[in-house]
Amino acid sequence: MSEERKRKRQVEFDEKEREELLEMGRIFGSLARSEPDLWTFVERESYLTGRKKHEVIADMIARAIIEREVIAKGLTMEQLLAAWDLKDRLEKMLFNKVVLAASQMFGMLLQQVGEMVMGIKMQQEQMVQQMIEEAKKRDIEYQMRMTQAKLASTLMNAMLPMITATLSKVVGQQVQLPAESGSLGSQTTQGVDVEVIE
Repeated sequence: MSEERKRKRQVEFDEKEREELLEMGRIFGSLARSEPDLWTFVERESYLTGRKKHEVIADMIARAIIEREVIAKGLTMEQLLAAWDLKDRLEKMLFNKVVLAASQMFGMLLQQVGEMVMGIKMQQEQMVQQMIEEAKKRDIEYQMRMTQAKLASTLMNAMLPMITATLSKVVGQQVQLPAESGSLGSQTTQGVDVEVIE
């Protein structure tokens, strides 16, 4: 829809709304001029209840229509007012029950949400604990491999003189030890390869 059409529709809507407001103002103005006591009552009721003036007038008209219908059926004004008062009390009681039911339902909803949040929190804590345990296990396995490697290196360094002496006897030649015992590498001594592992 083009901007021009939107603007025209808005202007038309504004015109209709403006006319309705003007008509309501005309009615209020003629009521205020012709019935100042009634208008004073409407303004006071509007101020005390916080409702708009047209709502107060609509309520008064509805009551008048109902009163006429009740009177036509043969009820007295006292009976009508008692029935009206009973209706108001029943409406208040019903409203209070609806509010109570809504608050209970909301309380149950909050409780269920709280239980769900606690369940999710417990699940997350279990997952974190499991991840920590797995990390500790991996760390222990790594430490064990490092310890095994260190032990193997120490054992090899301790056994190196014995191995070289045995090899020398087998080959029939003297194999010289490397100058630095404990360094990795391989040395060739008179045609025999000896690998030193730290």
